[in-house]
Order: sequence, then C-alpha cells, then structure tokens
Amino acid sequence: MELAPKLLFSRKQAAEILDVSLASIQELLHRGLLRGIRMGNEVKIHRDELERFARKGAPQIWAPKRDGKTVRAHVVRNPGSAVA
Repeated sequence: MELAPKLLFSRKQAAEILDVSLASIQELLHRGLLRGIRMGNEVKIHRDELERFARKGAPQIWAPKRDGKTVRAHVVRNPGSAVA
C-alpha cells in the first residue's frame, strides 16, 4: 500500500522546503503573503500554498541596508506626535 503525499506542513518544515528562515515564514504568514491553517495551537501550511508561493516568487520583506544586508523594517513613532 502506497501512502498519499503529505498535504500539510509545519512552519519549520515550510521554511526548509522554501529554503528560508522560520522568522521569514512567520513574517510571510503575518503579512498575509503566505496562508496558513490554524489547527489547535499550531499553524499548518498546505502543499498547494507552498507551491503557489514558490511559483509566484517571494517579495522583498525587509528593506536593504546600505551595506547590502537586510534588516526587518520597524516603524518608530514619537510618543508625543500624532500618527495619521
């Protein structure tokens, strides 16, 4: 008897499949660029979603620094200023 191919992957497994960091997977999920399925207290990512994302290509998540390395962009707000 042959087993069906695996359909759902953990965030860690998805990171390994896409060859990115776990932090990148979490950021992609947070921004809605990668869709996950909540199962209890875990998030699973469907194989079709990983394939869609791999075909589409990853957007640049972090803005490059002047030295070419990347860092996560943060919005810094002054406590006394109004933000529109």
